[in-house]
Amino acid sequence: MSLKAPIDAAQCHLIAYDIADDKRRIEAAKALLKLGVRVQYSLFELWLAPGDVAPVVAALGEIIDARFDRVDVVAVCAGCTERWRRLGATVGPPLPWQVI
Repeated sequence: MSLKAPIDAAQCHLIAYDIADDKRRIEAAKALLKLGVRVQYSLFELWLAPGDVAPVVAALGEIIDARFDRVDVVAVCAGCTERWRRLGATVGPPLPWQVI
């Protein structure tokens, strides 16, 4: 996966996982780190263009074992991102609308 959308053409997606196997978990983390930033151990923030979401979901689907693992991909709507406030230490660049 080598997708990178300009932030003005992208929507924020939060991707969280619970992956039972170390090898699969490491593979998923490496794939997500190429596209976004790790917010917490199993939570990533990715800014994706609409056409880039399905390939990311498909790639993660190839990595996980659906019998044991879970991945949640949550699109953050534009209205929600306008109200998003980030406090404290951050990883990666501040949000474009961040005022705190």
